[in-house]
Amino acid sequence: MKLHSFSTFIKDAFHNIILNKLMSVATIFTLAAGIFLFGITTALTVNVFSITGKLEKDFKLAVYLEDELEQKDINKIGVSIQEIENVESTEFVTKEAAFSELKEQFGDTDLLEGLDGGDILRSSYKITLSDLNASSEVTKELAKIKGVAKVTKLDDEMAKFKEMTTKAQIGTVAISVILALLAVLIIINTINMSIFARRKEISIMKYVGATDWYIRWPFIFEGLLIGAISSAFAYTGTYFLYKSFVNTMGSYSELIGVLSLNDAMGPVSFAVIGLGLALGCLGSIVAIKKYLKV
Repeated sequence: MKLHSFSTFIKDAFHNIILNKLMSVATIFTLAAGIFLFGITTALTVNVFSITGKLEKDFKLAVYLEDELEQKDINKIGVSIQEIENVESTEFVTKEAAFSELKEQFGDTDLLEGLDGGDILRSSYKITLSDLNASSEVTKELAKIKGVAKVTKLDDEMAKFKEMTTKAQIGTVAISVILALLAVLIIINTINMSIFARRKEISIMKYVGATDWYIRWPFIFEGLLIGAISSAFAYTGTYFLYKSFVNTMGSYSELIGVLSLNDAMGPVSFAVIGLGLALGCLGSIVAIKKYLKV
């Protein structure tokens, strides 16, 4: 494409948008609404992955130790645990620390009477796994370590947890895909109406010998401009809505794994702007196709 033709096509695109301003405005706001919904779903999707990832990381196995072990034996057990495959980190919890956690959990209640400050509790290691699917194998290896009295077996709970997180991730991705398809239909239908109003103009250009691509390019650039403007509106709406959500969550957002504004809007901006430009271009190509058959 020559530079002169390129500038001409852009001028024609702007001219068409201004000339058909009512249809262009309707197209922009309709498409912006569809992209906005897609942007919200994208923000939801990345947060589902972030939250489930944090939950997986916070999911811990408890390894209770035999009583009256010397400190060197406790340290040796910790080293042995760390050497097991798929063990990401370990944290030693004394009897006193375990009792303090119970007090924080239950508060002032008679349920803790008779525990003698935690003397009847066991010291333990809390283990974070790098892969929850390996919990069964890790549990078997932990049980073989000398000095280990008991290992919490959470195979069923972990299986249910993995199933739940997987379904949540697949569900949000599926919703994003559906909204993207709906946005495709929106842009095709709206641009199709815009092109229908200029079908005679296209027919005349065909009769005087204009090539298909010479006719297409102004509409493609028009679609790109409409897509870019729609994306800007959609991104702005998504930005302020997500900002309000994060501010409402306050300190709880970091606690449960909700992404910060900057972290979330990175993938959202890529998805929104990319979708707007792609839909504008694709919608124009698809919508004008049938009018080129003269």
